[in-house]
Amino acid sequence: MRWLALLLIATGAASAAMLPSPSAPSPDGQPNPVPPAVAVCPVEEGSGRSSRVSVLSSMTAPVGVTVFGGGETPRSLETATGATGVLTVQATDIEAVGQVGALMETSSPSAAGVTITGTETFAGEPCFHGNPPGQAFLSGGATTEGNEFELQMMNPYSG
Repeated sequence: MRWLALLLIATGAASAAMLPSPSAPSPDGQPNPVPPAVAVCPVEEGSGRSSRVSVLSSMTAPVGVTVFGGGETPRSLETATGATGVLTVQATDIEAVGQVGALMETSSPSAAGVTITGTETFAGEPCFHGNPPGQAFLSGGATTEGNEFELQMMNPYSG
């Protein structure tokens, strides 16, 4: 039995020695990171505020804008970036009402941002690209008397 075990170990060692060594990954072969062709933007329309969503692409590309809010039926707008690669959409063009989330879908890598203007306010921020992190921290809100803090969650791909 001892000789059989030694023979099996020797055979395994010889087989392992004959395997080719794995090649090391080349730093030149790494793919360039490509931003996803989907972005999520906060949109507010009404109460004296209006939103404008802008998309910047490196090429002329179709753009789909869908707004989701309050359990209502999603509203969509299909358009395209022009020869300049830039597109600006007013929230009223997609019949957005209230505080909603907008999903921007393009067929090419792009950047998207939103500006919200009002009688006494002006705000701008980039839209969120990629998968959300597993954990997020929210700050700056207050729930003391006279203040409201609203959190909206959106899953546009739910069945």
